[in-house]
Amino acid sequence: MLSKFKLLAAIGFALLLSQIWRQAEGQVHNGLSSRPHVRMSNSKNFGLVVDCQIKGKCSSGVLFGQPFLGTYAYAYAPAIVFDAAGTTHYFFCSSGDGIGVDAIRYVSVKAGTGPLATDTPTVVVRAAPTKTATGATIDEAACDPAVVRYKGPSDSRLYYYLYYTSVVVRPGYKSCGEASRDGMKPCKDVIQVARSERINGPYLVLKKNGVWGAPGVVTKIILESFGSNWGLGVAQQSVMIVNGKLVMFYSDDTDAPRNPARPWYMIESNNPVNWDKAKARKLQLPIPVDPYDKYLNSGDFKYDPLRHQFVLVSTAPSLGRAPKKTFLQISSSADGIRWNPWKIAIPPPRFPNYAHNPGTLSDDRGWIVRRAGEFSFAFAANPNLSSYDTWCPPKPRSGCRVWSLYQVNVSDDVEP
Repeated sequence: MLSKFKLLAAIGFALLLSQIWRQAEGQVHNGLSSRPHVRMSNSKNFGLVVDCQIKGKCSSGVLFGQPFLGTYAYAYAPAIVFDAAGTTHYFFCSSGDGIGVDAIRYVSVKAGTGPLATDTPTVVVRAAPTKTATGATIDEAACDPAVVRYKGPSDSRLYYYLYYTSVVVRPGYKSCGEASRDGMKPCKDVIQVARSERINGPYLVLKKNGVWGAPGVVTKIILESFGSNWGLGVAQQSVMIVNGKLVMFYSDDTDAPRNPARPWYMIESNNPVNWDKAKARKLQLPIPVDPYDKYLNSGDFKYDPLRHQFVLVSTAPSLGRAPKKTFLQISSSADGIRWNPWKIAIPPPRFPNYAHNPGTLSDDRGWIVRRAGEFSFAFAANPNLSSYDTWCPPKPRSGCRVWSLYQVNVSDDVEP
């Protein structure tokens, strides 16, 4: 009798796991709520975070970051991958570990648990600053992670490809923090890539000679801007797999560094290390909701297999603008180029002031994962959700660039 009971229990558990995975695949869609809502994540299942509906404002609660872990000064720009076993994998930009400006850290949270102080994130990709023959310094940073699992034409197996933003410092300058002497920025962002057979690493970066190895020597830049103008450069990439191809969205203002409407582009490739920038297409983004916001910043792109469309999640206004008015907004597009008007998912003052750089829960293809009819987002904000600008430009001071990661669930009927 006991063995029969165990068998039935095992079958029930297997069916439950199957249901969860089919939901992650986009094949199951739970009923939508009657109105958009925001709720606190269940700390036993997901890790915490913000309750913006019941209390009318966001309460405290930190996923990862200062002051709880204390091993790095900031955490932002998360890439969140949910797998078949129910484990959530977090990659995010954080302060360097003594080499370079930024480093990408990783930590996983198993189903049925929440992030704990013992879940200390570890560095999986670090910078390797290297002087070139021209006097420029490349590979100055590792930030803005985007992760997909893909098999390229020359690959013998599937790999987790981790795309990240690095920095090139111009000849004659020592860092991005130096004052410009010609009106152009002293550095620009570029996109590089690392890969691993396992999602938790180790990750090897692509070198200029085509070899995958540890950071150092000369890391290959797979996407950058060309020309005499030095602006932000190519950055803030999101990568997903659609119709068997890799699709990347990224911002690039090098051709117009003083243009407040920072251009964004979409590019496709079937080779994870070769991207033809000449084939990139400029996005037609929706008009900003906030009049102070002249450009899209902190954007995260994903693919929605249920509605067969691309989704863009962003915080607005941009850092340093219109405090006490920060909100989370969502747009959608059938072709990735023409985007629908913004829809506010979490309005002010229910969203934390100066929150920025959101990341959307997805699978290893960059496809949105729904759970109980909800999306899940992580974002960076000030410790204890305090209302001051910790970016602190242009005069750095104590307490600048100190951000923690928070997470929130939103009903998926907020998607346009």
